[in-house]
Amino acid sequence: MYPIFTKQETFDIVARHLLTQNQMAVDRGTCAYRAGDLRCAAGALIPDDEYTIEMEGYAASNLCSKYAFATWYGHDIELVKQLQNIHDRAVESEWHNQLGYLARGESLVFTP
Repeated sequence: MYPIFTKQETFDIVARHLLTQNQMAVDRGTCAYRAGDLRCAAGALIPDDEYTIEMEGYAASNLCSKYAFATWYGHDIELVKQLQNIHDRAVESEWHNQLGYLARGESLVFTP
């Protein structure tokens, strides 16, 4: 049985992760779920025992259907995609602001 996460819990896990890591997960110039010890937004939600290198290259939206991690854990895939976009498209110095905007837009609490 897998735990089911609310949108707030998913947001909290990823926001805390991104702001603590404060560095993109990039492998050979491409965003990666795992790059050494670094993880992207969606990568922070994938349990170590379920991650495989074959996941790399799949967009977060496709990762759910291919590997079902979002379904198993109840992560809201639309929220995961938005969090992933922050990781992939915003510079690290903007992550805090972008997470705040996302939280307000989704009626979530952001307490960095």
